[in-house]
Amino acid sequence: MALDSNIGNNSLTGTIASEWGMFPSTKQLGILVLSGNQLNGTIPASLGKLNSLNRLDLSNNHLQSPFPAFLRKTPSLSQVNLRNNSFVRF
Repeated sequence: MALDSNIGNNSLTGTIASEWGMFPSTKQLGILVLSGNQLNGTIPASLGKLNSLNRLDLSNNHLQSPFPAFLRKTPSLSQVNLRNNSFVRF
């Protein structure tokens, strides 16, 4: 059974922890919503280890390039929302 984590719109600041995807419990994560916070930095490649992830919403933050290649290579990932960030290009 996939787990969901919605911690959007909570005024979180800082970077996305690289530990996401490193712990056994996060590998069952199907939905990760971190939208509407004040997150900055880059999207950690460790999110690519979330094998069950099918929806990722990081919109409305201050995330920056480079665009992570794993987003194109994760077969289970069917919905990605990255709008309103500071990406330079795909």
